[in-house]
Amino acid sequence: NAIVLIGENNQKIYGKPAGQVTEGEAEETSTEAESAKEEGSREIAESETSEVVSEEENTEEEVAKDEQNKKETDNLTIKERQYYKQKSLTKYEISETIKEIGRLSFARSGLTAIKIPDHVKTIGYGAFYACEDLKEVTISDSVESIETKAFADTPWLENWLRGENQTGDGSDFLIVGNGILLAYRGSESKVTLPETVKQIGSEAFKGHEELVEVTIPESVTRIGRLAFCDCTSLTNVALPNSITGIGLSVFSRCAGLTVVTIPASVTVIENYAFNDCTGLSTVSFIGSAPQMKEKTFDGVTAQVCYPGDDTTWTEAVRQNYGGTLTWKPHSIKLPDHDNTTCTTDGTKSGSCEYCGEYISVAQSAYGHSFTHYTSNNKSP
Repeated sequence: NAIVLIGENNQKIYGKPAGQVTEGEAEETSTEAESAKEEGSREIAESETSEVVSEEENTEEEVAKDEQNKKETDNLTIKERQYYKQKSLTKYEISETIKEIGRLSFARSGLTAIKIPDHVKTIGYGAFYACEDLKEVTISDSVESIETKAFADTPWLENWLRGENQTGDGSDFLIVGNGILLAYRGSESKVTLPETVKQIGSEAFKGHEELVEVTIPESVTRIGRLAFCDCTSLTNVALPNSITGIGLSVFSRCAGLTVVTIPASVTVIENYAFNDCTGLSTVSFIGSAPQMKEKTFDGVTAQVCYPGDDTTWTEAVRQNYGGTLTWKPHSIKLPDHDNTTCTTDGTKSGSCEYCGEYISVAQSAYGHSFTHYTSNNKSP
């Protein structure tokens, strides 16, 4: 029989409270580490088939750290692994003070249903990972971030992917929280995302090898980790001007991509974003230099165009980022529009002769030029 207790955050807990962790900690640590590895590192790709490692690999230091985390639970966060592996925990009511559900906080527990109330903002990595009895989930519109594997290996998500769960609007897009596209279950080669999507969640399209073209609406501001990883047939994806960040390994191993345009709105591109995109030959940046990480273009050989008149594109910025990149400033050889005169500066527009991207660049006044000169001066 379940026992009703009041937890440290005034939550109602049905079942046994969190006990001492003595085993299994390495599984989810390994799962997260494997996700990070999958987010780019070729050297360890073989280990993708096994996301968990032996329990014995967990050290006493790690266990002690997890125990300390449990003791530090506050009124705003359910700390990481707070109810990890509590199989007798079948129900849980989240307190109205909670803003964040921590990493692996309910992983492998006995939860059968959970309601994420409207004051929660963040659901951490693997928060409900491998909850084998979790069949009912309600996520409030207040949730702004759902991290990788938050609901992986749960009946709720697996049933939806198989079409057995009608959560959402019945379409092939599982949109939850504040416009987060959590998963996709379609099989079309060309996909247009709904205008209600604000974020493309982690792993949303991962492994959809049938996917050739994706149309992303202006409503989307961020693409999460591994969102299009292993979409090997993906050849055409137009990133809208609303995108501000491209997460870890978003297009990792998308061998079909040949050309990518990074809009001016992008300020951050994470590690391995284009890892092993072996077909990628041209990258075009439209705006100022975003923050890029050491391995953003790991394994890529490509020509990269950038606005040559933008002072943020310093020599220090124009690095290889794990690949072999040839940097060239945009150049318009035959503009189809030019309002520059001999005495006034202007702009000219046209296709870049290197990357083919249609761009506008600043142009200094041309100055007067004589193509033919006839002297009227008479010799003395």
